[in-house]
Amino acid sequence: MIAASVRNPWSVMVASLFVTLAGVMAARLLPSQLRPTVEPPEIVVTTAYEGAAPAEVEDQVTRRIEEQIRSVNGLREMLSSSSLSRSEITLRFTEGIDRDAAMVDLLNKMAGVRGLPPEADPPEVVATSSDGQSPMMWLGLREPEGQPPTEQRLLRDLADEVISPRVRRVDGVAGLIVSGGAEREMHVRTDFDALSRLRLSVRDILAALTRDNANARGGPLTAGKREYAVRTTARAESAEELESIVIRRDESGTIRVGDVAEVVAEPGLQPSIMRLTGVPGVALGVQRRTGANVPSTTRGVLEAVDELHAQFAAQGFPARMRVLYSEQDYIDEALDGALGNIAGGALLSLGVLWWVLRSVRAVGVVALAQPLAVLGVFPVLWALGRSLNIITLAGLAFALGITIDNAIVVVENVYRLRQSGRLPADAALEGTREVAGAMLAATLTNVCVFAPVVFLGGEAGQVFRDLALSISVACVLSLLAVLTVVPALAAGGIGTVREDAGPGGFARAYGRVIDAVTGRRPWARLAVIGGALSLSCAGVFFVPDASYLPEGNRNLILTVARPLPGTSPAAAAELLRPIEEELVNDPRIGRTFVVFNTRFSAMGLTLLPPHSAPGPFAEFLGELRGRTSKIPGFRFLFPRRASIFHDPGRQFEVRVVGPDLDELVKTARALQGKLAQVPGIVSVRSNYEAGTPEIHVEPDRRRLAELGLRPADLAVAVEAAVGGRRVGTFLDAGEEIDLVVLGPDAYREDPRALASVPVAPGVRLDAVARLVEGSGPVAIPHFDQQRAVTLSVNVGEGLALGHAIAQAEADALGPTRGSLSPGYSILLGGTADRLNETLDGLARSFGWAVLIVYLLLVALYRSWGTPMVVLTAVPLAICGALLALAGINVVTPVEFDTIAMLGLVLLCGVIVNTSILIVSQAQNFVEQGLSPAEALRASSVARLRPILMSAVTSVVGMLPLAAGTGSGTELYRGLGVVMVGGLLLGTAMVPLVVPATLALSPHWRRRDG
Repeated sequence: MIAASVRNPWSVMVASLFVTLAGVMAARLLPSQLRPTVEPPEIVVTTAYEGAAPAEVEDQVTRRIEEQIRSVNGLREMLSSSSLSRSEITLRFTEGIDRDAAMVDLLNKMAGVRGLPPEADPPEVVATSSDGQSPMMWLGLREPEGQPPTEQRLLRDLADEVISPRVRRVDGVAGLIVSGGAEREMHVRTDFDALSRLRLSVRDILAALTRDNANARGGPLTAGKREYAVRTTARAESAEELESIVIRRDESGTIRVGDVAEVVAEPGLQPSIMRLTGVPGVALGVQRRTGANVPSTTRGVLEAVDELHAQFAAQGFPARMRVLYSEQDYIDEALDGALGNIAGGALLSLGVLWWVLRSVRAVGVVALAQPLAVLGVFPVLWALGRSLNIITLAGLAFALGITIDNAIVVVENVYRLRQSGRLPADAALEGTREVAGAMLAATLTNVCVFAPVVFLGGEAGQVFRDLALSISVACVLSLLAVLTVVPALAAGGIGTVREDAGPGGFARAYGRVIDAVTGRRPWARLAVIGGALSLSCAGVFFVPDASYLPEGNRNLILTVARPLPGTSPAAAAELLRPIEEELVNDPRIGRTFVVFNTRFSAMGLTLLPPHSAPGPFAEFLGELRGRTSKIPGFRFLFPRRASIFHDPGRQFEVRVVGPDLDELVKTARALQGKLAQVPGIVSVRSNYEAGTPEIHVEPDRRRLAELGLRPADLAVAVEAAVGGRRVGTFLDAGEEIDLVVLGPDAYREDPRALASVPVAPGVRLDAVARLVEGSGPVAIPHFDQQRAVTLSVNVGEGLALGHAIAQAEADALGPTRGSLSPGYSILLGGTADRLNETLDGLARSFGWAVLIVYLLLVALYRSWGTPMVVLTAVPLAICGALLALAGINVVTPVEFDTIAMLGLVLLCGVIVNTSILIVSQAQNFVEQGLSPAEALRASSVARLRPILMSAVTSVVGMLPLAAGTGSGTELYRGLGVVMVGGLLLGTAMVPLVVPATLALSPHWRRRDG
């Protein structure tokens, strides 16, 4: 291959151009997104049961579904929450499970669920994905400044009927979340007094609407050669037709729906409150289809918005949409920053190379070899269905340093042979062949260390795969480049060869040290090895506390709000009005929004430059936390930066599991107080809330039986009076909306009015039931079918998650476990679980990586002892990485997150390249006739310059990544610090330790005779 490349440089150049063009084309085709697509082994089952209290949802929906699906194959744990009008069950499966097979099994089990209330909607089953968990863009719909306020009902109708269908047609859009206002319904507003006068009940009007408002098939009719489809079209098409439906006809006359009710299309009873920069409006969250390209999807949505604006203007409608938040902004900043760091690092590296060799042509040879190694990664990523994201670019940035190192080794060796008088073509051929074995060994080790990473599970594991894939492919392509492109270019000459090029006096001093280390003085070897061993062991004392995934620098603050039990969404939103007005007028703030509904309540905002930079952002966040802590009326009001990952490392969960809810709540409250006292924990919130005001309707079963009634008749009347009873759907202008029977507003505004609800003709509610005021939980959580209370523990900035968990275990969790009653337990969950799993997985991956590298080197060197010498570089590099993290944290906080931990695995492959260069060259010299001692000294001196050049160029090239401050750099800053620190110490020590260790090797000494 090498000889053919030297003989046919034009063919090599054309092939390189083809690879480069393919890379450019693939880069344009790759979908760009913020982060790698993560598909956790989770499936969520959601069931809506409008108007039902948490206890009814738990008893009539959640328990019945849980009982049926508990035996789904591969199920690891099952969590559920039964709240007002909603049941949500999350199934988490073992890693590696086939989600499609699990989904099929789950759907089969769901088909066996029986006994769900007829008023409950069919359960929805959704497999989660990071692409759809949070919207990629939020659009705000409101009237322009200076216009008279538009009714929020009209804005919601506009969002549902006009905007949503158009935006959903954009390629890449999976769905929309519409918040603000209420969905339109067809209400049958019933006059309960009229029902009583006419001796009718709610059941009578429900039965009439169910019976007489439906189309029915008749079947086919064949008349000669023509066939007709016969159907009965009894479904009402207008409010007037609904009002004309007959409820009762007898000798006293005909009573129609219109005699006892008014039918009107209007918003539902449970609107959500949405304010955009202080003005009522509607927000639309655009959800991305898995794998969709964010830039093209964003462009499509913006084009749709422009079309809609033109349509609004033509119709004279004043409403306008604006982008409240878009992932594309962060992606553009992060990708531009990453590409700038890559380019800056490459230029710095090439500058260092020129400073050493003072040959522009030699620098050009190294530079021209890079497109094949870097751009060639993109077709592979495209073929494997991956995306272009900030993690992929980080991998390419680090891979670029490795590929430059390989090219430097070959060019320097060719340069050395040219200094000895070889002709350019001979020097290119022989110089490449001489290091080809070392390059092959180095590339294989770099690739093999990532093999175990592929099997890591969880969100972090899926993130690692993009990093590992880009680096591995780049390393393989780099090997091809240095064995083909570099010798082909070098054969044409690498410029003027300077006789004094190289370290000079430093090399001679190093040679004398190597003479002492490898000579007849064993104490020198023992001193070097002992010092290296001591330094490696000292690194244990600098191991930092572990964190999970970095949050990122998204310019979005979410203040999740939990009002006091019983507070309506409208009242809770008003409590935030004063601070909202202050924030709207704050010159640092770009946009604000407030949303309150029964499922989610929060205030969000973005900052304007330069306040969105990390330092000012953190300062503002701390200020906002102080201001929100003084707002009354909330159990929880905590601002935090929105993370780019679904599960960042600033929070963990503690679950208290057991049979009795009262005992669980008591234990959880005591534990909550203890956790709040742990240093570094900024807040602890419980997912269980009691004290929600309730009115219990307690039936008098004896009286009901005497009147020929059942408790179900009572429940139907109460539901229709208060929450409304759904009896079907109504087709309104082509849109299907709910048809709901409900009572007068008085029953929803005055608890005392419930006593007069007509249960049956002439029978009021207070004649057959008793009204009792009480309280109940906001939601009832389960863990593996047992009731459980979960505490979400938020960790302060600058505190590692691992340290917070260890401190919480020592101060709160351990002592509480010792006092638990039988049948109760305290479990760590959420990020804590995932952090522990990831740490275990990384530890196993590191162990497997070292073993794989060792066995690979055994095969290459045909020796069991020589690979041990090569691997002495690994503990030194790890020590350097840990020392660098400890040192940088004195100046600025850099977390030891799981991405930074992956750097230790990467170091395992990179740092052994230095050892391989020395050992391989020593073997080459032995084969050329030198004694082992002479070969060891000669190889150490000969390889010093490429080792130093590679180390300096790698460190200089990675400095922009390790020291970057722009968007996205926080994701790989820790990884950059690990690599820089490991390379610095490893490069400083390995040229001494490897010769000393090899000189002590019995296998090597036997060669010396």
